[in-house]
Amino acid sequence: ERSWSRYHTPRNIVLAMMGEVGELAELFQWKGDGGGGAPFGLAGWSEEDVDHVSQELADVSIYLMRLADVCGVDLGGEAMEIAAAPSRY
Repeated sequence: ERSWSRYHTPRNIVLAMMGEVGELAELFQWKGDGGGGAPFGLAGWSEEDVDHVSQELADVSIYLMRLADVCGVDLGGEAMEIAAAPSRY
């Protein structure tokens, strides 16, 4: 049995997540904003590109949820608090 949890330190998880965010950013890097601003969603993107974005977002989400778990953060609860106080942002 592998003991992967010993490698799942907050630092390592954040660094892995940043790698995934970089992969996500790369997908958007040369797409442009479509002239008068970015269209809503991924209008005009190929099905393959949309699928790739979906995969990278899932990877980032998995690392984010694991980070919250390792740090003992109730991510859902925190998100609800932020949503209930929109004046914060």
